[in-house]
Amino acid sequence: MKCPKCGYENKDDALYCGLCYEVLQKIQPTEVCHTELQPVEEIKVVSKKSNKWKIVLILSIVLVFLLLTQLANIVEFATTYRIRKRQAKQLEEIRLCEKARLEKFKPYSGETDAIKVKPVSDLGGLTHDAFAKFRKGKVQEYSFLNIFPENYEPFDTSHSCIYGEIAPIVNWIEGAQFYICNPYLLIILSCANHVTPIAFYCKNKGKIKVKYCNRKIEETYNGQEALNWFDIVYSYGSYPGVLRVWMVNAKDTGLMYVCIDKEKTVNIDFAWNSSANNIINSAYTCREYFHVGKYNQNNLSPANTNGRIKLLGKNRYTCIYFKLWMVKPDDINQKEDFTYIIKIIP
Repeated sequence: MKCPKCGYENKDDALYCGLCYEVLQKIQPTEVCHTELQPVEEIKVVSKKSNKWKIVLILSIVLVFLLLTQLANIVEFATTYRIRKRQAKQLEEIRLCEKARLEKFKPYSGETDAIKVKPVSDLGGLTHDAFAKFRKGKVQEYSFLNIFPENYEPFDTSHSCIYGEIAPIVNWIEGAQFYICNPYLLIILSCANHVTPIAFYCKNKGKIKVKYCNRKIEETYNGQEALNWFDIVYSYGSYPGVLRVWMVNAKDTGLMYVCIDKEKTVNIDFAWNSSANNIINSAYTCREYFHVGKYNQNNLSPANTNGRIKLLGKNRYTCIYFKLWMVKPDDINQKEDFTYIIKIIP
């Protein structure tokens, strides 16, 4: 390439004259753009790296937020797990205690009709010690039956769930005292929504027959006392013919579960209560205990509807066959540890 200024012959691709340095060719625009854009591309790479950290930071914040919002659920789950584990342990301990009591439970193998239904004694004004002495005296009357535990104490650990909330000195609901005075009436019936036993209202308690025979107690009402019994049960307009089953004395012996044997029971409406937890359909138990109630007197609670049954009719032959267990049975059809039968024969 010849220089236009000095005429010097240069190479064809020379950018300037080798003699006078006259510019022969300018740098191509594309090359200029490439040179100028290179720093921009480096800046973009740095920007991408910066965005990665931002993404990590945002994800971290989101994760912390989720953990915080779920913290209550996590705490609740952990608490529930601990409670269930503790309850399972307590249940296992109870079952072991029940099995231990069952091994010692050896009721009298003979028979006797000497058990009498006792009238109510006034328990008002008694201290805990005086009350315990009274109850133990009633249990001692038929101790040869070996139904109650040896060395029975109402306020020890085994029985405190029944008697622990009794207030000393204060008065008692009259009907509630009947349970204390008659410990061998293991199952007691009252009208629905009432504590006072039907037997308490009977005019001649001496005619109520209570017979024991080899792990079985049979309580019988005959003739006029049976008719009086029905009159009492049907005297309450709201729940005519409905009975409440109380098992507090049975629980005091360690017999914690009860069910009605349908095959051996007569004049009970089995369709009246279809609840799976009803005493007809399950091994029923209830936390029955004595305490100061709404009248500021010692009373018996609670009123559990699963402990209710209904008669089919009035003035009919009635037999209610109760199966009792110390350890909850796997099947209510299995053999009971003790039997309690109530018969009403008009």
